[in-house]
Amino acid sequence: MDSILNYVKKRIGISKECDDFDTDIIGAINLAFSTLVQLGAGPKTGFWIEDENAEWSDYLDESDPQQKMLLGFIKEYLYIKARLSVDIPTSSILVEVLERNYKELEVRIKDEIETPSIIIEQGGETNE
Repeated sequence: MDSILNYVKKRIGISKECDDFDTDIIGAINLAFSTLVQLGAGPKTGFWIEDENAEWSDYLDESDPQQKMLLGFIKEYLYIKARLSVDIPTSSILVEVLERNYKELEVRIKDEIETPSIIIEQGGETNE
């Protein structure tokens, strides 16, 4: 099981058994998903999670090379947005770095959607 919530919690440094912050983390994740919809990522009808049962494969098809590349950006984006919402660093420099990183990821996500890095040829092979 590749739970979206548990992935983000692990990246933040919270064990999956601890549910004290789940409501806040889920809210941050869902807010980030709404931004991703506006960037053109993921399902056109939107996506949100309610608990640890939502998996990455529910959001994007990891077997598709283009979506797998995009998913790497999205995982990092969700972590940063959740971190800035529930575990705000005390260092203003770290906050600036995280904010710069998520803004850069927004650009990369948009670029990846508009001009995929991986091109699928008719024979099914990929070129990078």
